[in-house]
Amino acid sequence: MKKLYILILIVLIASKSKAQTVLAGWKLTSDSVQCLSNNSFFGDDTSVVSSGIYNKTWFYGDGDSCHCLHASHSYTKPGIYEIKLLIENNGIYDSMIHQVTVLPSAKPYYKVNSFVVCRGDYFEFTDTITNNYGAKRIWKFGDGSTDTNKVVKHIYNKSSLYYPILLYSFTNGCIDSNDSYTLEVTPNIIAHIKANNLKVCEKSNVVDFEIMNDADTGITGKNLWESIQSSANDTGNVYQFNPNVSGKYKIYLKVESSNGCVSSDSVILVVDKQPTIHWTWAPSVICKGDTIALSTLGSLPAGSYDSIYYSYLLNQLLLKNDTSALLLNVYDSGWYQVISHNGACTDSAISHYISLAIPIKSSIIKVGDTLYANKGSNYNWFKNGVFISGSNNQYYIPVVSGIYTVLVSDTNQCGLMSDSFLVYLGMEQLSNSHLIIYPNPLKDNLNIISHSTGLIHYFLYDLNGKLIKQGNFSNQIQLATQDFESNIYILKLIDSDKIYMSKLIKH
Repeated sequence: MKKLYILILIVLIASKSKAQTVLAGWKLTSDSVQCLSNNSFFGDDTSVVSSGIYNKTWFYGDGDSCHCLHASHSYTKPGIYEIKLLIENNGIYDSMIHQVTVLPSAKPYYKVNSFVVCRGDYFEFTDTITNNYGAKRIWKFGDGSTDTNKVVKHIYNKSSLYYPILLYSFTNGCIDSNDSYTLEVTPNIIAHIKANNLKVCEKSNVVDFEIMNDADTGITGKNLWESIQSSANDTGNVYQFNPNVSGKYKIYLKVESSNGCVSSDSVILVVDKQPTIHWTWAPSVICKGDTIALSTLGSLPAGSYDSIYYSYLLNQLLLKNDTSALLLNVYDSGWYQVISHNGACTDSAISHYISLAIPIKSSIIKVGDTLYANKGSNYNWFKNGVFISGSNNQYYIPVVSGIYTVLVSDTNQCGLMSDSFLVYLGMEQLSNSHLIIYPNPLKDNLNIISHSTGLIHYFLYDLNGKLIKQGNFSNQIQLATQDFESNIYILKLIDSDKIYMSKLIKH
C-alpha cells in the first residue's frame, strides 16, 4: 500500500512539472549591428511554454520594456544593448538575452536659398547640422557634380528639375542622407561678351564688343549695353567703343529673357596712355669703346596703366630692353634706334647712324728740354696724372721734374693716352756720380753704396708722389723691397749740395 502511494505521488509531481515547463527562446530578425539614424531591431519569439497562463516581457537595455508577444524597438543613442526576453508561468521563470550594437550616426539636414532660379544663377546650399559625429560630408547635386564644403554655391548648366541630396559617411561604415528637395532651373539667355581686344592705346581703332549669348530653346530676349562712354540705350548685337581717352572702362551687357530671367556679363577694357618721348642722340661719330647715352627718358603723364620701358636696336636687331636711358659702349657702326613702350602704346625715334672711329695711341719724344707729341688735332698734357692747364700744343716744355703723359685726339676727338715719360730737372744723373744702386729691376732688396765720406739722405716715392721710405746712411745701406707691388718708383738721394734721382722698376 505504501509503495502504491509513493508511485501515485511521483506521477502527480511529474504531471505538475510538465504543466509548468518554460523554455524562453527568441532570435533577431534584423542585423545585430545597425546605425543610429536607421536602426530598428525586431525579435522573433521561439519560446516553448507548456499549457497554462504565462507572461512575456521584453527588456531593451535602454530603460524601455514591453509586455508584448514580439520585440520591436529603435534606439535613440549609440551604444551596446542587451535585449532580454523573460517568460513566467505559474511562478516558473526563464529568460534569453541577445546583444545588439547601435553605431553613431547623424541625420543630415540642409537649407537652400531658393527652390527656383534662372539658368546661370546659383543655388546656395547650407548644411545646418552642428554636430555630425565626425561624418564626412558630400553633396550630390543631381547633375553629376559633388562638393564637401559646409556652404556651397552651385550653378546648374541646364534648365531642368534637380534632386540634390546631402550624405554623411562615417568611419564606422554608417551612411545617412536627407530627404531631397526638388529644385527647378528655368530657361534663360546667358550673356557672354566677346571682345576683339581688351588692351589698346588711346586714339587707336574702335574696339568691337559682340554678343555671344547661350540661349535655351524657344527663349528670346533684349540686350542693353552700358559703359562710361555709352548713353545706356545701345541694344544692338555689337557695341563699339572709341578709345579716345586713356583709362580703365567696364563694358557691361545685360540680357533680359522673355520669361523674366536676367543675365549679365562684363569685361574691363584698358586704354593705355600714349608716351611722348624726346630723344637726345650722341654725335654721329663715336670713338670705339666710348660710352654714350642713346636717349633721355621720355615723359608719361599721369593716368598711364603700364610701366614704360625702352627697346634699343642696332640695325633693327634688339640690343636690350631697359626701363631707363641706356648707357652703351659702342663697338660697331650702324643704325641705332630707340622704341618706347607703355602697354599697347609705342613711340619710336628716327634711326640714327653712328660711325665708329678707331683711336690712335699717343706718344712722346724728348728733344733737348722739350717734349713732343705725335701729330693730331687736339693735345692735352698731364703731369703725374693731372691735366696741365693751357697745355694744348703739340709740344710742352717741362719746368719741374715729374711723370708726363699726353692725349692726342683726331678730328673725331678720338685718342688714347701715351705711356708715361719721366723727366729730371736740375739734378745729377746717378750714372756720372759716386753712388751705386742695384739691382734694377728690384727684387727682395735694394742696395745703395756711396764712395762719399759724408752722410747720404735717401727718399723713395711711388708714381703718385707718395713717400714710401726715407732715412740716411754712410757708405752703404740695404732696403727691403720684397713687399713692393709691381710698379715704377723714384729714388731721390741728397749728398751735400747735390741731388740725384733714379727710376726703379719692380716686376
